[in-house]
Amino acid sequence: MTNSTTANYPRGSEWRPWDLHFHTPSSYEYRNKSITAEGIINALKAAGVAAVAITDHHNIDVACIERLKKLSSDELTIFPGIELRTELGGRESVHIIGIFPETADASYIWTKLQGGLSLTPADIKAKGDDRVYVPFKMAADLIHQLGGLVSVHAGKKSNSIENISNALAFKQAVKEDLAKECVDILEIGRPQDAAEYEQTVFRAIKRRFPLVVCSDNHDVTHYERKSITWIRSDPTFEGLRQILNEPEGRVYVGDLPPIVRRVANNRTKYIKHVTISKVAGSTISEVWFDNTVPLNPGLVAIIGNKGSGKSALSDVIGLLGETRHADSFSFLNEKKFRQPKLNKARNFQATIAWENGTTSQKTLDSPINDTAVETIKYVPQNYLETICNELPGGGSRFDEELKSVIFSHVGTAERLGTGSIDQLIGYRTGEIAARLDLLRAELREINAEVTSFEERLLPAFRKTLHAQLAEKRRELDSHDGAKPGVISKPDLDPEKQSEMAEVAAAIEKEQATRVSLEKQRTALVEQETKLTRRLAVATKLIAKLANFKKQHEVFVSDAATEFTELGLSLEAAVQVSIDTGEIEAIKGQVQDRLKEIHSELDLNVSSSLAARIVESEGNLASMTAAMDAPNQEYQNYLAAVDTWEKKLATLLGDEQTVGSYKCLESQLQALDEMPAVLQAACDRRTEKAKEIFSGIESLADLYKTLYRPVQLFIEQHPLAKKGLQLDFTVSIVDGGFEHGFFEFVSQAKKGSFLGVEEGRQSLKTLLGKTDWNSRESGLSFLNQVLEHLSRDYRQTNRPAVNVRDQLKKEGTTSALYDFLFSFGYLKPRYRLLWNERELDELSPGERGTVLLLFYLLVDNDNTPLVIDQPEENLDNQTVFNILVPATKEARDRRQIIIVTHNPNLAVVCDADQIIYAQLDKKAGNCVSYISGAIENPVINRKILDVLEGTRPAFDNRDAKYQALDEE
Repeated sequence: MTNSTTANYPRGSEWRPWDLHFHTPSSYEYRNKSITAEGIINALKAAGVAAVAITDHHNIDVACIERLKKLSSDELTIFPGIELRTELGGRESVHIIGIFPETADASYIWTKLQGGLSLTPADIKAKGDDRVYVPFKMAADLIHQLGGLVSVHAGKKSNSIENISNALAFKQAVKEDLAKECVDILEIGRPQDAAEYEQTVFRAIKRRFPLVVCSDNHDVTHYERKSITWIRSDPTFEGLRQILNEPEGRVYVGDLPPIVRRVANNRTKYIKHVTISKVAGSTISEVWFDNTVPLNPGLVAIIGNKGSGKSALSDVIGLLGETRHADSFSFLNEKKFRQPKLNKARNFQATIAWENGTTSQKTLDSPINDTAVETIKYVPQNYLETICNELPGGGSRFDEELKSVIFSHVGTAERLGTGSIDQLIGYRTGEIAARLDLLRAELREINAEVTSFEERLLPAFRKTLHAQLAEKRRELDSHDGAKPGVISKPDLDPEKQSEMAEVAAAIEKEQATRVSLEKQRTALVEQETKLTRRLAVATKLIAKLANFKKQHEVFVSDAATEFTELGLSLEAAVQVSIDTGEIEAIKGQVQDRLKEIHSELDLNVSSSLAARIVESEGNLASMTAAMDAPNQEYQNYLAAVDTWEKKLATLLGDEQTVGSYKCLESQLQALDEMPAVLQAACDRRTEKAKEIFSGIESLADLYKTLYRPVQLFIEQHPLAKKGLQLDFTVSIVDGGFEHGFFEFVSQAKKGSFLGVEEGRQSLKTLLGKTDWNSRESGLSFLNQVLEHLSRDYRQTNRPAVNVRDQLKKEGTTSALYDFLFSFGYLKPRYRLLWNERELDELSPGERGTVLLLFYLLVDNDNTPLVIDQPEENLDNQTVFNILVPATKEARDRRQIIIVTHNPNLAVVCDADQIIYAQLDKKAGNCVSYISGAIENPVINRKILDVLEGTRPAFDNRDAKYQALDEE
């Protein structure tokens, strides 16, 4: 079936030019009496006027009005009216105008006015046209009794109500009373006059009137208006009545209403109509859809009883707009219209037409194209409920929706080609993050030093050194006691003197050779140690340069695009020359020399130094054996002394020889200076931590810059800041210190954090005193944590405890310090407060309200916004106080389509269009959509029946509320 429409205005309330003060030749002072009715109609149509009130002076020319109505057809609405001079005023009398319904019996009205106000031809002839006047209040009351509306000249317009003087208090009171009791509309002479009424008069009398500018035309051949009055309604008297209820939202004086201009400039962002019909060749017997639904560019409310097809229409619109929330469709899902076995959806297709004339079509079983642009933002009821019931926190869909809205406030240029706030943050913060990585690597080295120094300052370490030194002294004493007894060189036997002298000389010579060889070996060993260190340094340096070269290559790869974009030469800006030639030469020389040394010290290499020493020792042994017993004993003594002295030298060692007496002694002496050394290392750690914190502050500042547009919007938006009490900030927050801390610290070991509950409470107390947006506060917190790790704060005297003794088996002190001072647990985070409460503290319904406010108020996107039952789970007070003003404002920025059961959203929001959905199961599940404005009688009845539960139900409630008010 085709879609039903009402009164030829199915798109609802639209902005049209109106003229509520227009004369015809029937006015006594009309300047061109020769003008015809055809000329009047043609001139008005040419000017684009949609509705006009014929307001001749003291006269309703019934025949003329009927003629004008007949000629106007459906293109121009003619209201019977009259302009009357009243008794009020000074030099100029005050004029009022009566405007009557286009369907009224003009003859009857004129008869009543003539009789009631003495305006018969005889009366006028007797007084004269320029002397006729009527009592202001009497005339206004009679106009109202006859079903009309009263407008009065105001402001600086001639014959204005301001001609009633304010000089005397009672005169001002009379004027205010007349305005409140008798007047419906104020006709000002020019748009500038509106400011005084808006700022002063309306506030004083606590009532706002519609302000209109009319032509007051007396010669249609020169039809001119100082400004155009646009009225958003059906061009009917019922539409005119609506401006009394919504004077701000229904009347605009100027060249073009903002929404009309907006639609004209953004035709791809406004849906013109949606068509749903069967596909060609469908064999399904049920009717379901055969509809073309026009859509108003403002606020559209879809109403209807349960199961009437409301969500079907919103789902179809979402499908055509490539919504990302299709998995939450309530009608086009696999449990209903897309049920796999029947799949009724494949039998129907839908077409969307945009204001620019483009269209797109889909069958109702089509999937969403994930690569297509989302042209319509659709929030199904199921989706809203699901994300608002998710556990709060980063990464949730609720959080993603907020980020999406926030990103809409980032200018196109500032987005730098990224598609989300997270991508933009990643792009802008990349270099800061890299800097933080380098700083944290440096911090790890410092913490390794700090840990080493702290361990040396432990009493156990000093005791161990003393014990090792005492043991070394015992060894020295023992060695001293084992010194070979002195054996004098024996006198030579005269008989063997010559023979022994030769042997002794040979032994001395060989001993000198061996000593020389030993010195060479000692020198080679020392050289080997130094060269091995030199080789390691050269190898490490070459590796560092290789890493640096790789980093440079990565930098070149990453920065090439930016340099190209700026039209710059990367090579000219960055020149890196890496030459490892000299280092490689040194490494080669060292390796060659070490090879030589290793060969000299290798016993298996003939003629090596080590082999020659063994050979010399063998020679000495043979020579000694050839001597007599006294000389052999003496030679053995010399050898024993040599061995003793070598061991003594080994036991004494030096400051670099680990485990030697002198090294242990040096270490003990160094302990006296260790507190100062440790403090210096801790100071360096603090400075490095400050640098890291500054990096995090830089991240936060960057976040603030990126979030600043939406923050400014909320701060400067009266409804968001004051009425709805939204507050938005970016701050540094703890992103998991407690969890990370207890990954290292055991709550089963003696210390300040012993006990699961007690330990956590102790830490929470410290955390509660910390302001992470203050570097000083953050560092103070770390010092307090270290103090609590160094002393047991559970006890009154706070005895010292060892940090290492409080760690879990897999933890190390150095790793704990890395965690503490790296500030890796701190994250910049935006915070949105509603009524001074964090989002995490809100109920699902409250979170839903915040999200809806973001969609309606904060979202800078100008694509159509479709919401299915936004009032679900909200009380009526919240809907009225929060959702209604937000929705009314949103429709001034984008096309809004809502499915609703709530009269506040449809009626109090003064929806531009109401679409009534109905399902007739007996007629083959036929879904029909009737659309029009609130003022349309048919639509008005549907609203009353569906949203208010019929007139009797509404009246019953209303009567009871009035009774309560009277009490």
